[in-house]
Amino acid sequence: MPRFLRLFPAIPMLVMTPLAHAEEDAAGDPTPLRMEPLRIPVVDGGRIVARLDLIVALAPDPKTHAPIVEPVLRAAIFAACVEFARLNVSTGLPVNVLALSRSIDEAVRDAGGGGVRPLILEIRTHAVAS
Repeated sequence: MPRFLRLFPAIPMLVMTPLAHAEEDAAGDPTPLRMEPLRIPVVDGGRIVARLDLIVALAPDPKTHAPIVEPVLRAAIFAACVEFARLNVSTGLPVNVLALSRSIDEAVRDAGGGGVRPLILEIRTHAVAS
C-alpha cells in the first residue's frame, strides 16, 4: 500500500484543526506553545520494554509571524522520537538529549516549521512490566 494512503484517516483532523498562534508577552516576544505530552514506546527485540515520556514546546521565531501548524509538527516530532527511541534508547542507559534535540530540530525543519524552534521541557523513561 502506498505510504500516503496510510495518512488518509488523519487528513480531516489536520484540515479541521485551527492554526495555533503563540501569545505575546508584554515585551512583544512570543511565548512558547506547550504541546501535549508524547508517549513513545521503546522496542527491543520485538517487545515494548520501556516508554519515553516527552514534553515539547514550540517557540516561534519573533521575526516571522507565521502560524504554528501544531498537528503537522506534532506528527513530525513523534516520528522523529520513535525513530530515535528505536535506535538510541535502552532501559539501562540515560537518554542522549542533545542527539534527540537535533533529531527533533531536523524533523521540524523538514515538516516546514522553519520559523519554529522546538524546546524539550521534560523527558523521562519508564520501564514497562512484562
